[in-house]
Amino acid sequence: MIPKIALFAVHGKEFALPIEGVQHIIQTPRIFPLPLLREGLRGVFIHNSEVVPLLDITHLLGLKDSGDPAHFPFTVLFFTEYGTVGLPAGQIRQIVDRATGMIEAADPAKGEGLTNRNFVHSRVRYPFLDAATMMAFLAD
Repeated sequence: MIPKIALFAVHGKEFALPIEGVQHIIQTPRIFPLPLLREGLRGVFIHNSEVVPLLDITHLLGLKDSGDPAHFPFTVLFFTEYGTVGLPAGQIRQIVDRATGMIEAADPAKGEGLTNRNFVHSRVRYPFLDAATMMAFLAD
């Protein structure tokens, strides 16, 4: 199997996910906010009779939250060692072979502190999110 990378955008900010962890990409379901939900989670939703936490992508990417759910028409269901999590996405750019780009270390001095790696494809740097990154984000 050829390793692939999914490229997404939220509010014009790009990011990459390894396709191996992506279970489904669905239209954003009804989100249920929960009282006293910790920062970093937007709420939960039901998918195939499973309660799935939805990450707060605006917080993760350091973006201003418009509060408009139309900015997130898609939800990426991503598998982690703790179970499935949802990741909102504004646009699904494309899925590319990992070999068509390269993974490089992020530079915190350039504001690339979101993850410790970037996927560079066609001269565009995509912060590289993976299960470990997302779980570390929740553990902060």
